[in-house]
Amino acid sequence: MYHILVKTFVLFTFIVAVCFAVNFEFAHYVNKKDVFGSAFNFKSIQGNVVLIVNIPFDCKFTDPIYEDLRYVHKELNKKGAFSILFFMSDQFSESTSSCDENQIRKQKQKLSRLPFKIFKAKKLRGPHAHPIFKFLIKESNVKPDGDFYKYLIDHQGNVAEVFRPNQTIIGEPCSTMTSYMKKSMGGIFGSLGDLLKELGA
Repeated sequence: MYHILVKTFVLFTFIVAVCFAVNFEFAHYVNKKDVFGSAFNFKSIQGNVVLIVNIPFDCKFTDPIYEDLRYVHKELNKKGAFSILFFMSDQFSESTSSCDENQIRKQKQKLSRLPFKIFKAKKLRGPHAHPIFKFLIKESNVKPDGDFYKYLIDHQGNVAEVFRPNQTIIGEPCSTMTSYMKKSMGGIFGSLGDLLKELGA
């Protein structure tokens, strides 16, 4: 009986570790405001598979991309804990206007229809880059040189894949993300299943 209790405790510890282990620095962003002024606790997505996308401030000609991402968000949320975060920046914009609050308010109606959290980042690369993008670049060795780079973070907080702007998110990238969703759930329930078999359940 004792060894069964020990194994149960070890498994429970493993599950907790899988759910909360994260190399990604979400824990340092407890209550950060999105572009609408709403506070967001980044700890709430620890253990999720997360797609981080840098988007342009100008929303022209971006509707098809956003609709593809909306589809991916809907489909992958059926399979488990999946989140998409947008970081809005004008670093790669050809426009001379900067990303200010007045422009954000003008775009608010369109952006508010998207089921993603959207944050503002003045810089995505260089010495003044947003800390999250510093992490993404360091871990992936991929620097964004345009809009719509998509960094996939697995459930353990590692940068697992980077999808470049010229890659459609529908098709193979979506299948890749689905496989990481399965890994995140399989790693937990696979071990749980083994223990239940050993216990005769």
